[in-house]
This record gives sequence, structure tokens and C-alpha cells, in this order.
Amino acid sequence: MGTYGLYRMAAALCFLAALPAADFTTYIGDANDYRVARVMADASGNTYVAGSRDGGIFVMKLDTAGKIVLFATLSGKGTDQPNDLAVDAVGNLYVAGATGSTLLPLRNALQSTPGPGFVVKFNPDATQLLYSTYFPGAIQALALDAAANIYVTGSTYSAAFPVTPGLPAGTVNPPGGLEATSAAFITKISAAGDKILYSGRISGHEKGCTGSSCFLGGRFTMGSAIAVDAAGNAYLAGNTDTFDLPTTTGALLGLGTGAFVAKVNAAGTALVYLTYLGLAASPLGVDTLAANSVTGIAADAAGNAYLTGSTFDDLFPATKGAYQASRAGGTDAFAAKLNPLGTAMVWATYLGGKGDDAADAIAVDASGNVWVSGTTASADFPNRQGWSQGGDFVAEVNAAGTALTYSARLPADTAAASVAVDAAGTVHLAGSDGLVSTVSPTQPWAPRIFGIANSAFGPVGGRIVGAEAISIYGPHIGPTTPMTAVADASGTMPNSLGGVQVTINGSPVPLLYVSDSQVNAVTPLYLSGL
Repeated sequence: MGTYGLYRMAAALCFLAALPAADFTTYIGDANDYRVARVMADASGNTYVAGSRDGGIFVMKLDTAGKIVLFATLSGKGTDQPNDLAVDAVGNLYVAGATGSTLLPLRNALQSTPGPGFVVKFNPDATQLLYSTYFPGAIQALALDAAANIYVTGSTYSAAFPVTPGLPAGTVNPPGGLEATSAAFITKISAAGDKILYSGRISGHEKGCTGSSCFLGGRFTMGSAIAVDAAGNAYLAGNTDTFDLPTTTGALLGLGTGAFVAKVNAAGTALVYLTYLGLAASPLGVDTLAANSVTGIAADAAGNAYLTGSTFDDLFPATKGAYQASRAGGTDAFAAKLNPLGTAMVWATYLGGKGDDAADAIAVDASGNVWVSGTTASADFPNRQGWSQGGDFVAEVNAAGTALTYSARLPADTAAASVAVDAAGTVHLAGSDGLVSTVSPTQPWAPRIFGIANSAFGPVGGRIVGAEAISIYGPHIGPTTPMTAVADASGTMPNSLGGVQVTINGSPVPLLYVSDSQVNAVTPLYLSGL
């Protein structure tokens, strides 16, 4: 069937299978817990990953073969939660998120008072911290323009959060009291990191429920994703439980709840538009369960915004002729393209089956095709290119929104966290627990490993120790008929069984069992690099 190699490199367990050129699957990690926030790709096809490691920040770069060539960490000795990553044209690395740390290393700081957000910038090989600063709001997402100015969004309860002329100045109330109210913010920071170029707050106050508890309860509005187009216009996607955000005249939907989108002009002096994506909601006690939720946004050079998320709204503005113009059932993922003025959908489509489906990330390739990744519980979720019935998916909608040109189901927690597409069209995927892959869409899936665990117990986390019986999981990695190994006269187990061989640090290891989706093996007594 194939030979599978497990390697320990740069303190991270990696495994590589016999895949098409430019494709790999690997765990990143060591004895610490890794949680992936974002995966990015550069023009050369390298993969960048950022997230949290043992409560701190990590960022790494993998080459096109999946080998780690850059690894850096930063910690404020508290809890630092990276939420997004960006890479500029010269390779500088930017990470932003939320923090409870009081000792974050600062350099050229815009704000030296701790929390609740942070932005850090590393040089291309991550040997220098070019700047590091606290930020007055917890950051959920960031983006860069061509000049390396930084755009961030998230949520704030602070009335002192900066607002500049021309942008909304939504009112807020502190948490813990009556009518606690948060606002989504959108802020542009200079490339030098030394000043705020513009900033605004977006909040609402009316909820679609009744009773005194509803009247006195909290209201939330938060920014979930951000993008910038080639002209410097900024796009904010967020969610709210209020129906009176300051929408603009002529917008797609002036009233609603849940998902919304806003566009700020390049000068930062006004909103181009602010619109809801749907009206439907289900009151639940003092809360409002919105039917539409947005998780990702991208923008093209023409000023169109691309959106993804989840919906159980029968009136979601899906367009005639779209790939899937009506809901399949349960909660569906969606993909949509909003025109430059925010007045109409160029196209919008549901994505899903009869169960619950949700998209978590979006990317747009050079041809305008839209890639989304997420989770599915639908047995009938389209699986044209896949060979697994797992709980994650990656799908491509064509540029016209009329066809699903790629769709693959993958094992759970292997792809939903983030998706990116490089200039060559290679798709870069990440699961939140630290599994990173690349996929060449024009080539068929080759068998590959998607999980490693102790054979007796424990999480499928990719960690191994010496003299351990491990289970290796992945679709079609072994023979269709299961086979159990038998020791020879000397008690030695075979290194090859059913056409399968596993190597660790280049050396074959004994096999115990092989099947279509599982291989059991024994690690060497001594593992170099551990």
C-alpha cells in the first residue's frame, strides 16, 4: 500500500506520507498543547501557522515539503490568545489576539498598559521583535494593506475606546451591570505601529425579545473577521443580537439580527455601507438566537466582499441560479459575494446537507473561486473529491457561485480551523489541534495519515514516546482486509505487513495490525530528538 514516515523535527512531531508533489500532512507540536488560530500561505507556497502554545504565542513557517523552517514563541506569563496571523510582502509576521498577561514583552508600543488585546510583529526569520504592543480591545482578526498598515477588529465594552471623525461612535456599557453593551470595533494602525490612523465602534441596543429581563439584559456586537482590498477599503464582518445597528441607506438589509457586514472607505472617514445579512432570529429567554452567523470575510480588487458562516434562515438572501438556492435542513454553511456598494448579493448559496453544517474560514483564489472549510454532521454533505466520512470539510464554489467544483470530507479537526490558497492554487488547511495539510485540488487524494494516538488510550494528538504501541489513523492507508501481525520464531514482529511499512526517523518499525483506516505499530525504545 505504501510507506509512511514519522519524523521528529524542530521539537515537533511530523509525519509525511507518499503524496503528490507539494502536498503534505503534518502535526506541529511538542509536549505542550498547541491550538491553531490561523494558517496562511505566501507566493512561494510556504505555510505559516500561528496560535497558542502552553498559554503563550507561537508562530511558525513550514516549507513546501512540510518541514518546519521557522519557529518562534512569545509569552506575557499569563494567558495570551492569538486569534489571527498576517504576512506582509517582505515576510514580516503579524499576530494579534486577546491577552490577560501583564508582562508581555513590549517594543515600540502603542499602548503599554496591559490588555485586553495585543499586536506583535516579527521580522521574516522571527529573530527580532519589531514591535509589540497592548491594544485597548480584544482583537479577533487582523489584516494588512499593501503598505503594511494593520487593520483589526474585535469587541469592546470601553467608552474610552478611540473613535475618529466620520466613523460610528456606538455607545457601550460595562459588563456586569444592567444593559451591558459591547461594540464591534474597526481600527487602522500605522505600518510603524506608532499611531491609530482611524477607528470606530459599532453597537446596537434593541433586541428582538420581550419582558423586563430582556430589557435589562446585555447586548453584544462583535467583529469576527476583517479584510482589506487593493484600494485600501476595509471590510468588517461581525455578529450582533441587536436589530438597530447604524445601517446605511440603500444597504442590502437595513434591519435584522445576527450577521452584518460593514465597509470603510480608504480614507477612513466614512462607512461605504453597513448591512445585515438576515432578519430571522429565535428568542430564547433573554437572549436572541440569530439565524445567521458570519465567521469569515475576504475582498477582491473590485471591492466585492466574500462571506462565509452558518445559517438556519429560510430567507437568507441566496440568489437564483446559485449552487444551492434553498436550505437542505438543519443549519447550513453558506458562501456569498456582496457587491462593492453593499446593496445586493452578486451571488449567495447555501452549502450543506440534512444535518448541521457550519463554515469557519474562507479564502479566494486568483480566479475568484471561493474556498471554505468547516464542520459537517450531514451524511449527505457533498463528497465528490473526498474519501472520508469525517466531520470536517473543504469545498470550492466557482467564481459565479453556480457550482460546487470541489468538495471533500476529512477526519474531524483536520481542516475546519483555517484555509488559505497560494498563487499556484494549492490549498493550505489546519485543524485547531495542530494538524496542517496542503492539498493540490487538481490531483486525486493520496492515502495520508490524519491522526496518531496511544493504542490503548489517549487523544489523537500526534505525540509518541519510546517503546509505545501507537495507532495511526487515516483513510485508505492500509489494505481493505484487516491483517494482524504474527511474530516469527524469535518473537520479532514484522516491519512490513499487507504492503504497509512505517518508518520513524527513517527506520522501519514493527507492525501489529493494518487495515484500511488504521495501522498499529511499536515505536523504537529510544527516539532521537525527543
